Amino acid sequence: MAGTASSAAADTGSPSAPAPGCTVSWGSDEKVADVEEQSVTALVGVRAGRHQCYDRLVVDLFSQPPGGYAVSYVDPSSAQDSGVRGGAALAVRVDGGVLTEMEDITGYAPSVAGFRTFREVTPFTTSEDLETTWQSTSQATLGVRARLPFRAFLLPGAGGEGARLVVDVAHRW
Repeated sequence: MAGTASSAAADTGSPSAPAPGCTVSWGSDEKVADVEEQSVTALVGVRAGRHQCYDRLVVDLFSQPPGGYAVSYVDPSSAQDSGVRGGAALAVRVDGGVLTEMEDITGYAPSVAGFRTFREVTPFTTSEDLETTWQSTSQATLGVRARLPFRAFLLPGAGGEGARLVVDVAHRW
């Protein structure tokens, strides 16, 4: 659903003690999924949610097969929108990302007010690189409280169509 933000279960853990069962081993290194087959991916929605152990960003993609992605920490001052709020910044890149629903997603970023780890999500922007096999690349920056462990993975889209890129950032190490 384009242009929607949602919150899952409320965050109940205190900053000083981890919630029961919140042990993570994700690390903070870059997470990448390269795809050899060219894919055109339409970004059709972005939303955020809060969970007991992590904050979650979900990017809805319409693509067959899903394109590649990369999620990594970057210098906040050199991030897409320098000055992104938070102590650290995660660049979220979708290869083959074509914003076909421009009026629905351009300039839109979900609200993360009150989230434990997320501080800001910048809107996705798309750039074309005619030198590569990808038609374009779409990227947003996720401002987080600190450099914390995270994971990134693809899930099937609703009704088996497309995919969802999920980025979870733990509340603590």
